[in-house]
Amino acid sequence: MKKLNIIIALCVFISTISKSQDVVQEFLTSATNDSQQLMEGYLAPFGTFLGSGLNAGWYNTAKPHTFPGFDITAGVHFITPNDEAMFFTPNLETLIIDPMTSQKIPTFLGSEQGVGIGYYDENNNFQELFALEGIDYSGPVPMPYLQGSVGIIKDTEILFRYAPEITLQDNFKVGHWGVGIKHGIKQWIPGIKILPFDLSFVGGFSKLNGTSEFESDGQNLKIDVMALNSNIILSK
Repeated sequence: MKKLNIIIALCVFISTISKSQDVVQEFLTSATNDSQQLMEGYLAPFGTFLGSGLNAGWYNTAKPHTFPGFDITAGVHFITPNDEAMFFTPNLETLIIDPMTSQKIPTFLGSEQGVGIGYYDENNNFQELFALEGIDYSGPVPMPYLQGSVGIIKDTEILFRYAPEITLQDNFKVGHWGVGIKHGIKQWIPGIKILPFDLSFVGGFSKLNGTSEFESDGQNLKIDVMALNSNIILSK
């Protein structure tokens, strides 16, 4: 079984993955270096703003819980792609973009008007292998989560978030989890401990895992999305 593992620091819109599977299968049978260029360019711009969704919502206040205080919350973030997430321009080695079209290629979120990818034959005629098209998506993407936190020692709170793996369209499975920490830093700064506000460091790591099996040819697509954030927050 041929497997393509793509690890992008930030990556993939889930609920509309079915429309892209034919495109992904074409990538897997194309020139290796160009396949990676096309796949990363096609998915990565979406991943940039999806990663921001994984990073959001880690805190509501700068005040950590004291032991054994805790809370559990659930929510949904709505994030919207910008214009730069709609197109990309690859640097191809073997394949070429149809010279009769724009050199900008729609990303997974971009225009439904496809751009042909192929090669010139011995008669110098362009032969299209496949066309890249997007889903023409411009609305917000929902990012649900379940999050909890518990206070331990020294003005420190452990954070966690979790979404169990679910199966979406066309055998696409996805789930995500995250861990974080909130730590009060006023205790380490002389002279401000008595002031009437809370000041803390908050850091969090999130990971989204997605897999899809193509039943027609036994190929497998794996997407790992990782997001890391850190903040100094003040609240009253």
